[in-house]
Amino acid sequence: MPGIGWPSGPGRTALEARVVHIPDVLADPDYTWSEAQKIGGYRAALGVPLLRKGDVAGVIFVAKTVPQPFTAKQRADRMR
Repeated sequence: MPGIGWPSGPGRTALEARVVHIPDVLADPDYTWSEAQKIGGYRAALGVPLLRKGDVAGVIFVAKTVPQPFTAKQRADRMR
């Protein structure tokens, strides 16, 4: 899919195989997947990789419309 990769939250999560937390996508110079942000209207993003035998099998992507960090509890809840 064109545009999916490092500039997107899910792409960054998959490529790094780690949790990616972006408190404000509009303030993050590496986040350039503006089309998805405009359509979804989100500002904060959290990506959690789904790992199988150490390999990324998918990504759970959670977003919210306010530009503020997810709390430590919210991040931990997504990783259960």
